[in-house]
Amino acid sequence: MRFAKRYGLFLSFLLAIAVTGSSLLWTNLPAQGYMSMEITVPPAPIDVLLPSAEQVDIPAWMRDHAGTQLLVASDKQVKAASGLLPTSLYPIFDGSETADAFSAKYPHLPAESLSGYGRVVYEASVGSVQMLYLDSESMNQSTEALQAQLEWLASRLADKHHPIAFVAHLPTSADFWNEAAKVGLEAVVADGAIYVPSQLVDQPPSDMDMLDMLPPVSGSAITWNRWQPEAKLDNAEYLSIGARAAEISIIARDKQGSPIDQLLLAASRDDQIRQLASPLAMGSQWRYRVGGDDLSITVPSGFDMTGEHPITERFHLPATDWRSPGFDDSKWVIGGAPMGSSDDKKRARAYRTLLPAKTAAPSYYFRTSFMLDEEPERYAKIYADLSFEDGIVVYVNGEELVRSSIATGLLTPQSLAEPNEPVLNRRFDVTNQRSLFHKGPNSIAAEVHRNHPGSPNLLFDLAISTELAQGEEASR
Repeated sequence: MRFAKRYGLFLSFLLAIAVTGSSLLWTNLPAQGYMSMEITVPPAPIDVLLPSAEQVDIPAWMRDHAGTQLLVASDKQVKAASGLLPTSLYPIFDGSETADAFSAKYPHLPAESLSGYGRVVYEASVGSVQMLYLDSESMNQSTEALQAQLEWLASRLADKHHPIAFVAHLPTSADFWNEAAKVGLEAVVADGAIYVPSQLVDQPPSDMDMLDMLPPVSGSAITWNRWQPEAKLDNAEYLSIGARAAEISIIARDKQGSPIDQLLLAASRDDQIRQLASPLAMGSQWRYRVGGDDLSITVPSGFDMTGEHPITERFHLPATDWRSPGFDDSKWVIGGAPMGSSDDKKRARAYRTLLPAKTAAPSYYFRTSFMLDEEPERYAKIYADLSFEDGIVVYVNGEELVRSSIATGLLTPQSLAEPNEPVLNRRFDVTNQRSLFHKGPNSIAAEVHRNHPGSPNLLFDLAISTELAQGEEASR
């Protein structure tokens, strides 16, 4: 009793600490600040280098960031290379060299999308993101150039993607921002900053003062907000941009690719957006091997070896056949696409995985898998996007999906393709073959053949894209 009276206050203090401590054990506190918030990883991300990244070795950077499907960088950030740059690089014209030099440096870009602008003004899409590249140098100096590019911009937005404009420098004319809002641009990326209509901001970055009004432009009909990731995030090196249905996610990442902060946008035309996805993207990882006599190829009963009378009934491949979903490819080599070989050193440098040019057979075989989130009949469109040289056959779940530049009928590892120039990103509409696909995991296999046993050239990359039917809602 005497002890309790003497130490009562102290015991009460200890009891309060115990109660507080136990409550902490049951409470999920944001111990890591903004890093505790959910970072949404978008499908088919587009990575954008921030200005702090200077003179980047693009092939090396992409090897270090294997998940990158498409990289955006200002022209002056691209370190001079002795060979061709990766075709997954989409640069922004910044005036650091002439338009003609820029066009010659990046031959893989679309030419004359806007007459008179070479490869400086162009369009590219990945997933449901539509990227529109503009020449801010000329827009800020010439009313005529501004109007020409604004008209081009308006004409390109009929696809109902998530449209994002990329420019090297901030457009200084209120006409640009008014027209950008009118045609439905959902973001403008300029010199490391992201400008978005204020009404589209669904979740701002964690530091609210990083998102402020666009100060240089007056007279704009709507308010454009600005996010400058490098302003307070010292370790930010690049952005990842992606979209899912009616939402755009812009994530700031550090050198290791870890997410630091993000901005979420609600689409301005969510009732019109075609829900595009890339369940298998260009640049994915594949298992592969060179052709050989040990490769098991099943010839079904009744098969016409010439291909003149193809089998109309579906047949089941045994698991020993390399095209079968059940085939064990665990002993095959793993590599990232694009894969290939070439006697042109510049072209060879653009391949992520360089294949031996001199092989016993003029063919290579590739396998991987991908997931479909929906039943095939829910898709309005299914596409196969192929890059290849010389001939290719693609199989989904053991059945032929696409054949190009090679004869019909039975193929062996020694079969030769038709002579062909490299084919880059050719889209095949395979919607009518949707019955080959199914919800969940799908197996995909491909064989690529040279046109001559001694040819040193071969190329392979492949993507599968889907588009939900109008009015459909993606499964969560």
